[in-house]
Amino acid sequence: MIDVLALDVGQTGVRSALDSAGRTVDGPELPGIVASRPLLPQIADRITAVLDGRRVDAVAIGASGLGAEDSARTLAALLGNKVGSVSIAHDSITSYLGALGDVSGAVVAAGTGAVTLAAGPDGVRRVDGWGHLLGDEGAGFWIGREALSAVLKAFDGRGPTTTLTEVARAEFGDLATLYLEVQSDPERVSRVAAWGRHVAEHAGSDAVSADISRRAGAALAASVAAGLRGVGADPVASRVGNVFRNPLIASSFASELTRLVPGVELREAIGNGLRGATLLPGLAPGSPLAGVTDHYTVTA
Repeated sequence: MIDVLALDVGQTGVRSALDSAGRTVDGPELPGIVASRPLLPQIADRITAVLDGRRVDAVAIGASGLGAEDSARTLAALLGNKVGSVSIAHDSITSYLGALGDVSGAVVAAGTGAVTLAAGPDGVRRVDGWGHLLGDEGAGFWIGREALSAVLKAFDGRGPTTTLTEVARAEFGDLATLYLEVQSDPERVSRVAAWGRHVAEHAGSDAVSADISRRAGAALAASVAAGLRGVGADPVASRVGNVFRNPLIASSFASELTRLVPGVELREAIGNGLRGATLLPGLAPGSPLAGVTDHYTVTA
């Protein structure tokens, strides 16, 4: 018998963890979900593969792209008698729990996209996370777009020179057709977001890369500050995601957040979203995060 099976569901992969007798171990990593297909049947397939005929007391899932119809009860019905209960929440919830635990504060998660979640006496508030076309300021795609835009501005003579230009020439060749190659690439979101690495590598010597990094950190800090104010949360924050591997982004984020929220306590993340998913079944009824977690208990 497995007590809790936790899943961190994403498009690039599905990570799992199994908790039995109070001991949590990593489970298999499974193929990611396809955004254009219904979400819950795909999650049910991943759960069935991990269980391999066994039964579990509770399944706990953090996932992005949840729709109104993606309920814990629906997933429980797809799983039949394999589970005793199902808890499902947006991955911003599980990222929060993994980073801070069930306390008042705010957590920003910044990878290809970016979303901030704040929890406090006035409830739970999500800030940004509006996708690469309309938001996600400071995230990987935003950084990459700013970098390529700066390259093209320098090419036109509209902006300062940057060492990113030679990187772009190595990847794209003729800069005059760069935009066509990017726009026609079906993997353009991840391709542009990958430029965050180049910005990090050049930030120490290239003024354009340094400026992009500082603005990314400041934008992410502004989202956290807005979240804390919006729910009356304690001045406690954490950050997760590959974007913060850029030291200049991390330092800009910390300094700007301190300016916006004097006395803020910036904590290192305890764990990741998968760890946060394991906490969903045990959320206290009075927790603000319990109110944004869908839970269903299977009856005999």
